[in-house]
Amino acid sequence: MAEIKITKLHADRLLVKAREKQKQMESGLIIPDSVKERPEMGTVVAKSDLAISQIGDKIMFNKEAGVNMKLNGENVLMIRETDVYITYTEE
Repeated sequence: MAEIKITKLHADRLLVKAREKQKQMESGLIIPDSVKERPEMGTVVAKSDLAISQIGDKIMFNKEAGVNMKLNGENVLMIRETDVYITYTEE
């Protein structure tokens, strides 16, 4: 199958690579299932012209948001920017 090149995202859309959920923190603390159901985290890999978020931004967004899709063999999520709660950095 041919590789797809995104030429434009419409409206306030973001294409996000979701971060893998960790079951155990580095300190060894196990994260219970109730906490794992919190908002999703990911990195913006493409954006529309109207979106404020930038490519490479790490974001936390509504877990119910968007559409999962496979693009060039990679799982990504198409969401609206209005589903983004925060942009964050990791130190």
